Amino acid sequence: MVVELVTDMGFDAQLLQTQDYSEEKLTDQSSSVLLKNDGIYKSEEFTVKLGKKRAKFGPANDDSIEKRTFSVEGMTCASCVAYIERNIGKLKGVHSVVVALMSSKAEVVYDSLVIAAEHIADEISMLGYRATIIDDGFRNHSVLNLLITGLSPGICAQRIESHVVARKGIESCSVSLAASSAKIEYTPTFIGPRDIIKIIEDLGYSATIACHDEQLKRLDHSAEVAKWRTSLLVSLLFGIPVMGVMVYFHWFLHTPMHPEVQTPIFTPALSLDNLILFVLCTPVQLFGGKYFYLQSWRAVKHRSANMDVLIVLSTTTSYLYSVTVIVTAIILRWSSSPMTFFDVTPMLITFVSLGRWLEHKAKGKTSEALTKLMSLQAKEAVLVTRDDDGRIISEESIDVELVQRGDLLKVVPGAKIPADGIVMDGKSAADESFVTGESMPVVKREGNF
Repeated sequence: MVVELVTDMGFDAQLLQTQDYSEEKLTDQSSSVLLKNDGIYKSEEFTVKLGKKRAKFGPANDDSIEKRTFSVEGMTCASCVAYIERNIGKLKGVHSVVVALMSSKAEVVYDSLVIAAEHIADEISMLGYRATIIDDGFRNHSVLNLLITGLSPGICAQRIESHVVARKGIESCSVSLAASSAKIEYTPTFIGPRDIIKIIEDLGYSATIACHDEQLKRLDHSAEVAKWRTSLLVSLLFGIPVMGVMVYFHWFLHTPMHPEVQTPIFTPALSLDNLILFVLCTPVQLFGGKYFYLQSWRAVKHRSANMDVLIVLSTTTSYLYSVTVIVTAIILRWSSSPMTFFDVTPMLITFVSLGRWLEHKAKGKTSEALTKLMSLQAKEAVLVTRDDDGRIISEESIDVELVQRGDLLKVVPGAKIPADGIVMDGKSAADESFVTGESMPVVKREGNF
């Protein structure tokens, strides 16, 4: 039957050998024990012998499997993506790595008992890219960032941390006295952001939700676009005159091959065209190629090579050779100026900078669509309180970040839906076009999601 299935897939298969594995050949080397711990079953390690091969099964560590998303800056092409995935995937404890070039993010699934997320971020940084942790993935914890006013030097920070951590559902609390802020990690099942703010306010301080613009900042490519535009303009400013000098002196006059038509400056070993090329190419090498040098240094420092390394090698070699041969000619008092390759630097850096600028500009256009989609999210929600008879006794407008599980929210016609939930009362139509593409509003009744 197995042969038939393989044949149906379009491959040739034939049966070469069969072997019967009876129950006598299957021997347990150690027993498997299931342990119940707070509703979670764990299996101890055991080994079985099957035929002549031994298979070893380790304990199931599903509780320690986590997924983290990292912000990765400095990626320029698909080779950067493959380079990160290949090297991070080799780390012990890492199960899978998926890198997205367009959004500059990497999702890593790993065993937290073997490797820490901070160590993964350090490993990515060691590869020549800037990596930071931006969310908690599979974990059931949420992070709340608060701005706290009323803090004074002394025990204020310690007082807030001790009171907040003592509550059920709080995983960690870190208060920064200098920034007047707090970062709190909590479990939404047990406690919500409004409860945490109330705890802090009961201590005599004022707490508000910090502004969350990190996602929009990560989608913003304006800094990269400006960086490569500057590099392109510097290269063009000096590269266009270099092209004119090359066309006139080297193509029309053929000065490198005809020393008699050279125009010597101070000494016969230094011609006018080489002096002009040196003056024009030096700023391009130092300023226009600055970002290539930074990226190539990070790559070489971690024993790897990328396109930036190739660009730096070619431009630096041609520039240093040209400078060296001219200095040598002047010292040895040559009768004519030698042939140089100053033109390689502005030409190569100009075209590569143009490509990088167009690349980041295209990525910025794509990110604009994502930013506009994120801006459609509701900023506020109407929190409703009802009595035992189901009558509404109060309505309060709160920040959407303060919505907790179990809240009853009021959504009027035309308003944005602040969170996922179930319709408890009323009937209306919801515009789901930006999610499903359906142009017509969808009717929502009691019990609908």
